[in-house]
Amino acid sequence: MTGVVLHQPPPKNLARLWRKAAFNRTGVEELEPVISALLVLLEQMGWKGSAHRIIDAIPYEAVDLTIHDLRDMMSRLGFRTVRLKSTKKKLSLRLCPCIYQTRGGKIYIVIDQDDEAYAIDPVSGGSMPLASIRSRGTFFVVERIDREANDEGDRSALWFRNLYLQFQPLIRKAFAISFFINLMALTIPLAIMMIYDQVIAKESKETLYYVASGVSIALGFELILRLIRSKEQAYIGARFDYLVGTKVFEQILHLAPVFTERAPVGGQVSRIRSFESLREIFSGTLANTILDLPFVVLFIAVIGFIAGPMVAVPLILAAIYAILGAIIMPEIRARSQAAGEVRSARYSFLVEMLWQLRQVKQRCSEDRWKKRFRELSGDAAWENLQVSRLQGNVQNIAQTLMMAAGVSTLVFGVYGVMNGTISLGALVATMMLVWRILSPLQALFNVSNRIEQMQNGMRQLKSILRFSPEQEPGDAPQTVVDYKGAIEFNRVSMRYKSDANPAMLGVSFKVKAGEMLAITGHSGSGKTTLAKLILGLYRPQAGAVTLDKIDIRQLHPITLRQTLAYVPQSNHVFPGTLYENLTLADPTVSFAQVRKACRQAGILDTIEALPEGFDTEFKEGLQTQVPQSFLRKIALGRAFLRKAPVMILDEPAGSMDEKDEATFIEALERARGTQTIIMITQRPSHMRLCDRLMVLKEGQIDMLGKPNEVLDKMFAKPKPKPKPEGAS
Repeated sequence: MTGVVLHQPPPKNLARLWRKAAFNRTGVEELEPVISALLVLLEQMGWKGSAHRIIDAIPYEAVDLTIHDLRDMMSRLGFRTVRLKSTKKKLSLRLCPCIYQTRGGKIYIVIDQDDEAYAIDPVSGGSMPLASIRSRGTFFVVERIDREANDEGDRSALWFRNLYLQFQPLIRKAFAISFFINLMALTIPLAIMMIYDQVIAKESKETLYYVASGVSIALGFELILRLIRSKEQAYIGARFDYLVGTKVFEQILHLAPVFTERAPVGGQVSRIRSFESLREIFSGTLANTILDLPFVVLFIAVIGFIAGPMVAVPLILAAIYAILGAIIMPEIRARSQAAGEVRSARYSFLVEMLWQLRQVKQRCSEDRWKKRFRELSGDAAWENLQVSRLQGNVQNIAQTLMMAAGVSTLVFGVYGVMNGTISLGALVATMMLVWRILSPLQALFNVSNRIEQMQNGMRQLKSILRFSPEQEPGDAPQTVVDYKGAIEFNRVSMRYKSDANPAMLGVSFKVKAGEMLAITGHSGSGKTTLAKLILGLYRPQAGAVTLDKIDIRQLHPITLRQTLAYVPQSNHVFPGTLYENLTLADPTVSFAQVRKACRQAGILDTIEALPEGFDTEFKEGLQTQVPQSFLRKIALGRAFLRKAPVMILDEPAGSMDEKDEATFIEALERARGTQTIIMITQRPSHMRLCDRLMVLKEGQIDMLGKPNEVLDKMFAKPKPKPKPEGAS
């Protein structure tokens, strides 16, 4: 998405604000050298982004960071770091500022100072000529990532191409190792042929010793190479698993809510689990088969050299394998897909049931859920049985073909030995080589169902990656924009589905900066939809929503939501401490600011009365036991903490007692005029606090004006209809 380019001078002492935010985020007396290097590098580059973006880029556990973490942080900020092969003397100054890491791990930021390369020590802040650093090291040049290129062509194909380019050196290395492993594997058949033809025939013990020694050395090398290959495969598999998992999670987080909000939780989790099978491409039996399969040609060539016409046996068997595969694979694909769909449905059902377990128990509907689960389990068991039977038949056929290959080789070989066209040693060697040729083909048959599962996972991955995110990770305005908070709806219409009634229809109104607007209406009148439109969670099908006269569709959606403050009707906490949950709104704030926001939300005394205070841990699954009133106050604390130009409150006063409500009203009065406040409420006392009151009805504005005037109209008794003349 192309955002509006807003030019305005950055805040004064921007670098100082960055450092202050970093100290608040890490809570340490001295910053990590890598974080200091990041701040110095951004300052030297003239970067004008917000401290919030820097904090978002820092790892959750900001301890013992390395150059890899620095490069990852720069990537999250929209910059690519490229390793540069150069010496300190040959470094081009046009590449500055850049990163220099010594062999000891020390990081410097290299700048152009008076046409000379100087190195800044991020920890001390001092600088020195680059040439004065005696230790050798590596340069990393910083380049901006071109986000526009991601919008061109197939996004999934582009990502897979970049992923392949990243793994290309490792894949080539794995194939090179496999080539030498297969060369070593040739030594045993050839050695056996030599023993039969040379050692036994000539009774040469000396030759036997040489052959045995050579075979032992070859076996040793093969073992070493296999260990190296296994290590490389494990690394590639783990790295691939990490990259795919993080990319999918990142993609889901950055997709527009319309793609994920209405999808069942279980279905989304089941889809993510399907990607686990992709790891087997680089590790396990299938990976070894893929690596060994190209070298089947090598064994065929050797058979042709030592046994001549007998090379036809493995070629015919390989053709039979290929024909059977073409016949059987569609059936395996269909049954595996059916089994996968049923397993996914059962898993989705299980996740949804656990998610709604409390409601299930409250409604005493355990028997109904057990019945549905038994039906799904029965369907899954039946489909798995069909797949297992088919897979068992495939394995039996593959094993039979292997035995047939051995018998055929032996029969034809015996005729060759009798006719004198091949030697006895060549016959034995040929039998071993035939099995080496057919082993990868048999392995492919044995894992045919896994291949289909991986193909399904690949299709799922492509289907997710092909959607454009509402905002690219790391893509955000490069300057801090100070919004005033003026909101305008201009003939806004929207519906959630094409066949549904409009949730908004021709709504037009203006909210001045610093104004307080109350919104009320019956359930389903469009109150929450209006809030979501302001937040950019949904786009109107007609009309426009503007912030300070800028259409919010031209702004980066995630950056927009980070700018505004929102307290939803239903609130949640996440696993972590209470302090971490509060600072989700703004990780750059200090502890004093957190206390102030909690005081405004009326929750400070409650928190300090807890045994652990702000360090109270919210464990996973605990939020259902936390009162909604407490969660709502935490959400209010987040909203006050953000200091946003616009604050949207959706039923904020639910479950408040008189003391809490008085504190809340006092906080609103304090914010009056400094923030634009849009409050969705059903309480007349809160409506009267506002400058104006809007009443929504079926997605349209029914009334809008001064609160007292609108309330009088709302609660006015309808006048009795005049009686017709002549009525008694």
